[in-house]
Amino acid sequence: MEFFNGKPLRLYGTFQDINEQKSKDIEFEKVKNQIYTYFQSTNESICLLDFDCNITGFNKVFKDLVFRIYNKHVKIGDSIFD
Repeated sequence: MEFFNGKPLRLYGTFQDINEQKSKDIEFEKVKNQIYTYFQSTNESICLLDFDCNITGFNKVFKDLVFRIYNKHVKIGDSIFD
């Protein structure tokens, strides 16, 4: 910022229009929340795995089912082979 007699004269910088990216981010969050709500509210057991068969996500139905059958608490990062 450049001043003249104690008053701002010029402002240096850049501006960037982020409206499109911000709109995409908001829409992504909306869809993500809808999927999460379905994921947690369904009566079906859901478990998400990575390519190495490690658990990356699960819902309460899956957690309860594994505990009921194997008497084991599952957590993110567990392998399905353990």
